[in-house]
Parts: sequence; C-alpha cells; structure tokens
Amino acid sequence: MSAQMYVFSESQRKQLMLNPRLGAGNYLRLARPLYDESCEPSVFTNTETTLCKGESVKELTVHDLYKITGRVAVWYKRQGVECCDTVGVYCDDGLNYIIHFTALTSIGAVPVLTNGMMPPHIAAAHFKNVKAKMVVSDGARIKHLVPLLKNDIKVVNLAKQKFPDEALSDEEYFEHVGNSPIMITHSSGTTGVPKAVVLHHEQWFFGIRDLLKKPHAQGIERYLNALPSSHNSSIAFVIHCILSGSSVLIPSSRDGQTVSNLIESYQPSTVSAFPSTYVDLALNFCDKKEFSSVNTWINSGDAAHERHVRELVKHGHHYRGNTEIKGSQFVDGLGSSEMGHISFRVIHTPYTTNYRRCVGFPQEWVDFKIFGKDGKELAHGETGMLGIKSPSITPGYWNNSNLTYKSRIKGYWLTGDMVYTDRNGRVYHVDRITDVIETKDGPCYSLLTEESVLANNSYLEECTVVGCLDEKSRDLSIPVAYVVPESGCELPEESILAEINEKLVKDGLMEMGHLFRVNHDDIPKGITGKVLKRELRDRFAETAKTDSAAKATADPR
Repeated sequence: MSAQMYVFSESQRKQLMLNPRLGAGNYLRLARPLYDESCEPSVFTNTETTLCKGESVKELTVHDLYKITGRVAVWYKRQGVECCDTVGVYCDDGLNYIIHFTALTSIGAVPVLTNGMMPPHIAAAHFKNVKAKMVVSDGARIKHLVPLLKNDIKVVNLAKQKFPDEALSDEEYFEHVGNSPIMITHSSGTTGVPKAVVLHHEQWFFGIRDLLKKPHAQGIERYLNALPSSHNSSIAFVIHCILSGSSVLIPSSRDGQTVSNLIESYQPSTVSAFPSTYVDLALNFCDKKEFSSVNTWINSGDAAHERHVRELVKHGHHYRGNTEIKGSQFVDGLGSSEMGHISFRVIHTPYTTNYRRCVGFPQEWVDFKIFGKDGKELAHGETGMLGIKSPSITPGYWNNSNLTYKSRIKGYWLTGDMVYTDRNGRVYHVDRITDVIETKDGPCYSLLTEESVLANNSYLEECTVVGCLDEKSRDLSIPVAYVVPESGCELPEESILAEINEKLVKDGLMEMGHLFRVNHDDIPKGITGKVLKRELRDRFAETAKTDSAAKATADPR
C-alpha cells in the first residue's frame, strides 16, 4: 500500500482552479490530464472491493479510476438510466461509492449515496421518497431490500453483474452547469425517513475550490479518510485529494482497531473522521499504537470533546512556518450535509486552551446570525439557533419543499444547532436544537454539559446527557447522565452524581437529576456514530414506568 508523492505544483492547482467549468460533477475528467499515464496508485482501500462479477480492486491510479467509472457509466446507460434519474447506491464501505458517484454524474444522473449500515427498511423508505429509478447494492442487505421495494424499484446485485469493456466516449459525458444536481445525501434517519439533502455541481464544490486557492496545507501528502465512504464529506475529501495530487486511503471499517492499524501501516500525514472514531482512538489506542506520522486530524460534524482531542494531539508533529513542533494539530469543524462544507473551524494543538465547545470563527465566505425562537437576532453571549448564508449551502431537500422553506429564516439557513458567540466573535456549539432539555430552571444544553463532565472528571471516558420527563411537571424534563467510568473505577452512582454536580455548579451549569453507570456498548449509536439520545430517553421512561409499577405493587394503598 505504498504511494508515490505526487502533490501538484501551485501552477497545476491554479490551472484547475481557474477552470470555470470545474465542479463536483466533472472533477475527474478535468484532473486526469494532469497525471502521467505511468503514475502510481493513489486511491486505496484496505480490503478488496467487489466491483462486479469476477472483478475486484484494492488500489487505483487516477487513470484506472477514470477507466472503471467510464465503464460503469456505459453499464448504467444500458440499464436505461438517463440524465436527472435518481439512482440509489447502498454498499459496503470501500471504493464503490466514489466509483458510482463519478460514473453516475458522468451521464448526468443523480447518485443517492446511502450508508450501507442504514437499516434496510429505512433505506427502502428513503429510496421511495426520492423516487429512485434503481438501486445498486451488495452483500446481505440485498435479500432484505428486495421484498421491501417489491416491484416499485429495481434492486441490482453488483456481484452478479458484468461491466462492459468499453468506456464512455468524450462526446457522451454530460456537461454540467452550476445548478446541476450531482448528489442526494441523507441525514441519519434515526427518527424516520432520512432528510434527502440535495447538492449541486457548483454549490457543493465551493469549499473544495476555496481549498485549491490556498497554499498547500500541512499533511496534504497522504490522507487516511475514515469518514463513512458514502457520506458527502468523504466524497469531498477524495475529490480534494485527486485535485491536489495527494494519495488517499478509504478504510472498509471505521472502528478504532482498524483505523489505528492503518495509521501505523499507511503512515498518513492527515486523518479525517467523525467524532466517534476519534473517541475510540483516544480511549483505546493512543498509547498502544504509533501515530508519529500524523500532523493533522480533521473532525467533521459536531465539535469534539477536549478530553479526547488532548489525547490525540500528544502524538505526531506539526509545523509553524518551517519549524517542526512536537504534537499534532486537530482541526475541529462544524459542518453538515446541508452546509455543504465545514463552515466554522478551530485548530487545537497541545498548547491551546480554546475548548468548552468552541468551533472558532466562520470561514471568510460564511455569514451567520443567531436567532431566538421568535426569529429576532440575538446579541453576543446569548444562546440561540444558528443561521448561515454561504455559497456552499444546499438548495434544499429533494421532494420536500415544506422542509426546505421551514429551514430558512430571513434568508439564513437554520442548521439545527444551538450556539453563542463570545465578545471576540468566536462561536461555541452547545447543543442540537432537538436535544436541548427544557427544565423548570431553564434550558440545559446537553453537549455543553457533557463537555464539562468529561473535562472535569478524568476518570470518566464517555458521558451522554439527555432530557427525561419530569413526573412532577409533565411539560418539562430533568437532565439525566449516562456515564462510562474508566476500567477499575469502583465509585457508586451516587458518589459520581454528587461529584459531577458539584463541579457542574462551579462551572455555572445545571445539575443532573439522575445518573447511570453504563458500558460503552450500552450507549446506542447511529450509523455515523452519533448517540441516539431518543433511545436513551425511551429507556429511562420505561425504567421509570417499571419502578412505578413495582412501588404500586409493594404498597397497594
């Protein structure tokens, strides 16, 4: 799994960046001429990806990728797929997502890239919602998907197909314009049919184009892209690598064991992942594995916790100018599929202290405001709903104009996040709107509370705070903490709760009403590693109901 360093020169990057036609739908066609025919492989995975019957791949040169995507595009055309048709892609992690994304956009179709870990019944509802013309899939998920879709949508097993030898001709490539749809991505789908987020050729590419304008970032040589390979952020990283001459490894699994092994063997200079992978690395592998090659960790999604970031930045190195500094840097970004690109970011090193859910400043092309529930703009220090204006913002949700328009206020896109700014203009991400706990004493922000608990109680490895119904006031909730102590900790729940609450009060935050000691596996997580707080709320409600019934039985009065 070796890779020749082939990072593009500034003139090569400028040649791409100045091309007004370059976008997400034609990136490969325009980048390929910059690569020699004899170039080394630069797109890897750690296990073989089955492309079709009798054909699998583990590494690709850019020219290989161009050829295989051209063949797959021809196959799609022979299946009757046309411009603007939506096509589901529902596979294992690996190389299939970038291949099918590129093949489908080559003919103007719209790939519906869907996480292979999504439960089949939710995936089927998603494909019906976007009116997919067909779905390509692999593995055991096919036998579950076929009866769910019945005769409505054709499901194709890639392992039983044979791609043609001929590839798409130059004349057959679709010519995209700025607002050509090039992908439908999705929300987690933990509470029903996933939101179908639309991405456009120019809009979604804006953040990548912005990176091309800038000098080479640290760690551009070798990426380990441990994001879900179906996710638009993962596709964006691969596109960025190809447009920069970098090499990129896409793991077939994102657990800490797999990723830590690959950091040792592949020796990446940059690692990109969601917080759940970083938590696993920080808690279980930082002191067991060799991470000296890493100079940059990139986090996308919710802000990471200080407890876990500090463990990671102890390792590796970074640069200030030409001076090598011990310890890596952690780029913490706030973004989402709807934002199209990381819109706020802060950089942590072993020597920085700007935590407490700080996500830094907006990108220079992002305008933001903070709104109250009444739609009025809030001042510095006041917590409210984040709204942003940006060239990278999604145009909306496929087949859902109602949700599209409800997500805007005064021209700003509501991200679903609760934030505030300090007097210096730095942004702090304290919660998701749906997770704010409304108590008798006011709102409790669960993510900010979790940050404080983990930062001030070093014997705790993980903490999740949810709001559960207050039986005394049926309209309000009480904060409940689920905590995972480190191995060997024998403190009972009552002692942990008392210690946590004492420190929360000192931190100016709300006390917890209940606390439960649990194991890591007891905290339910979704397909991207986010905690399923709704399930914990339901679990608490069921426990409370059982306890109430037991008390009634013991005391019939």
